[in-house]
Amino acid sequence: MPVIPALIGIVKTRGEGTYAYDWPRTVGGTETAVKLAYVKGFEPWRIFIGTGVFIDDLWTAFLSQLWTLLGVIAGLALPAIVLLALVGHNISTTIARWPTACMPWPMAT
Repeated sequence: MPVIPALIGIVKTRGEGTYAYDWPRTVGGTETAVKLAYVKGFEPWRIFIGTGVFIDDLWTAFLSQLWTLLGVIAGLALPAIVLLALVGHNISTTIARWPTACMPWPMAT
């Protein structure tokens, strides 16, 4: 089904909605990709306004932001983990030396 009649049908039946369709990636190109359109009617003027985005562009943007977020989390978590390990080691060493450091006399075996 052609895109514009499908969008008009969505506006007439629901007032607004989305429509997925294949569309060429470049002008005059043969490679197509799935595009998602959103359309909403504006009844006082009897028009509709719509926009569209390629799904693979959304996926690329999502992965980019995901890797950025993971990098920030790793950058913040790594120093915290190292600090916890150092503090834990310091506490463990102190506790291990504590019985002999606190006793005024040597223990008999």
